[in-house]
Amino acid sequence: MKITFRLLLGIVLLSSALVARAELSSQAYLDMQHSASEQLVIWVDSREVRTDENEKRNVVIKARVKQVTHSATGLEPGQKIVIRYDEFVPKSDLVGPRPIPSIDEDSEVPAFLTKSTSGNYYIPAARGYTFQAIGVKATTVFSRSPSEINHKANPWQNPRP
Repeated sequence: MKITFRLLLGIVLLSSALVARAELSSQAYLDMQHSASEQLVIWVDSREVRTDENEKRNVVIKARVKQVTHSATGLEPGQKIVIRYDEFVPKSDLVGPRPIPSIDEDSEVPAFLTKSTSGNYYIPAARGYTFQAIGVKATTVFSRSPSEINHKANPWQNPRP
């Protein structure tokens, strides 16, 4: 059976397009987390979502730093920060990298961030795992009041039994 060059080229291009939209490996997300310039635990004070004329959702989070694992910009516990990013809500049949998860106000989450080029705010550094540590289930993101926080606990583990 003779396969034409065009058919072979079509198959290669189609498979390349499918791979380009595939989910990233856990190792890729872990590498992003390790290379994030800001590795923190934050308390989310507020979350504002605005949808523009193109249906793009712009998210602005105002948070307080609770714990610092690494900070290239010198962040310290107690400092207030602003995080901005565009939220993508995928269609149910879309395959691709994990979108940045939605986080709730009054919750404590790990945050892997990078300072924006303008320097006025931070941006996600680990895509779909920006607000969740690798190896920790999403259900371990918890809501507590600031007075309940154990500042010496491991920030990547759920402190509730």
